Amino acid sequence: MGQSQGPIPFTIYTLPIVDIARTHRLNVHFYADDTQLYMAFDPTDHEDTTSILTQVENCISNIRIWMVENNLKLNDYKRIKTEILILTSKLHRPIHYISQVMVGGIPIARNNFVKHICKAAYFHLHNISSIRNCLLKESAITLVHVRYQ
Repeated sequence: MGQSQGPIPFTIYTLPIVDIARTHRLNVHFYADDTQLYMAFDPTDHEDTTSILTQVENCISNIRIWMVENNLKLNDYKRIKTEILILTSKLHRPIHYISQVMVGGIPIARNNFVKHICKAAYFHLHNISSIRNCLLKESAITLVHVRYQ
């Protein structure tokens, strides 16, 4: 399906990916031609984490099979765009034992950039909370939801 067909036909055509993800108890988010698989899990539970990573690998494998059957291709050559992201609180950091997720026999790198984003967000939210009592509710909501250009 070419780009001239537009995003709606592409979305309809790729909806089976949602069914595949659900069979593996994963959630899916699409944006244009980008697909994100996600789920919540306890990073302190080694067995649970290992099981989750296996689910992710199996899901991606099944998506790959579906794509081949439907004349689509997973962008294996774009490894720079494929990454795994694990978000935890400061209290639950024992994720050093988490092995890499494999896609097509190649390990996917973990994204550590979000750590910097979380630090910046925490800094700003902390500053807003220190003046929250001086703000009207609407003003506080505006500060929290402001988009920086």
